[in-house]
Amino acid sequence: MDLGLGNTGSYSLRAVLYLAGEYGKGRRKTREIAEALGVPDANLSLLLSNLVHHGILTAAAGRYGGYALARPLAELSLLDVIEVTEGRVHAETCLLDGTGPPHADCPVHDVWARARDSLVSTLDATTLADIVPQRKAPVSAR
Repeated sequence: MDLGLGNTGSYSLRAVLYLAGEYGKGRRKTREIAEALGVPDANLSLLLSNLVHHGILTAAAGRYGGYALARPLAELSLLDVIEVTEGRVHAETCLLDGTGPPHADCPVHDVWARARDSLVSTLDATTLADIVPQRKAPVSAR
């Protein structure tokens, strides 16, 4: 069983993390982001547009345009980005037979729901500020 992200989620999260590392340094063009991540910029353009649509990124056209985070790093969680790109993390489907509620006969539903809740809680509590190192201003020599 793969609990990882698909390509859409992976590329989107990687782009957001790249922009988090560039936070406060201006906007970045699609081509620059794609080259830094090693992904096709045609695919990335659609993903970046989706992130703009959902308020994760801002975009501006033109010579000085590009993409940037829409909010400070401490206000964007991993869950925010993942749910925009992969959909809501939920446990409504039975792990054993793929059916929906009710789960009265499923012996693992409660365990699976607790595991899901723990994952969601951890992703929601982890902000970009928690995982992206910010460069400190250089100390001047005297």
